[in-house]
Amino acid sequence: MPDLRYGTVAGFAAAAEEAHRRRAAKARATALALAVVVALGGTTSVLGRTDASGRLVPAAPSPASTASRPAPAATRTPGSPSPSVAAPGAGPATGPAGGTGSSGPRQDVARPTPSPTAGPAAARPRGPWSTPISRREASHLVPCLAPDRMGCFEGGAAVVTAQRVGLLAQFCTKTREERVLSFPDDAEVEVWVTPYDDAGTVLWRSLADRPAKPAPHDVTVPASACVEWKTWWLRRTDAGTPIPPGSYTVRFRARSPDVDLPPTEANFTVT
Repeated sequence: MPDLRYGTVAGFAAAAEEAHRRRAAKARATALALAVVVALGGTTSVLGRTDASGRLVPAAPSPASTASRPAPAATRTPGSPSPSVAAPGAGPATGPAGGTGSSGPRQDVARPTPSPTAGPAAARPRGPWSTPISRREASHLVPCLAPDRMGCFEGGAAVVTAQRVGLLAQFCTKTREERVLSFPDDAEVEVWVTPYDDAGTVLWRSLADRPAKPAPHDVTVPASACVEWKTWWLRRTDAGTPIPPGSYTVRFRARSPDVDLPPTEANFTVT
């Protein structure tokens, strides 16, 4: 007996045909989806299976697909150390536990500590520590008391200032005749300074500033007159060290074989 819910036999047949068309459409849609997955390189297990009514039942995620997903970013709690981030081109980063990655003992890279003495060495002061020795004709500074009957050789410190000391020496004639002095090189006199109570410790020498160069020549000393040599010493040792306040002695020696006299000397004080 026909189902009265559809009214007539013709209505029932139409309803049955409509249901069949719906199932066929769903089946075609499912087949099309499967064809797309296969064309893209997938498998049917990605979509799942079709139940008795033609609906697609999603498949459960496989362990392989779950493992291939990226792990969620770790959440850092306040106060915990943050992982190190390597600069571009600086190699692998060091994790919070040390080492490369997240395992192994911490191996911090030692960085060189700048040395206070690194860099170029301090330049040593360089001389000369005196002005070139000059020569001129002059009158007697002190009475000529030397035993040489032809003349006398006297010297002394002329001027002492905060930065330099004027040192001079004279050779004066004792007669009314001029005298000719010969010198083998350009260093006519030699000057040196020592502590007042230590003649063996030479602090500064004129020949250390300017070594003698061969230059034979003569110097004429006028009758009853003098020849004077003078230099300004800058109060430093041969090594360039400033001398401290104190008493010192300056000595002069004439480098001529015609002056048969011992070196002359004079004392002075530096404050």
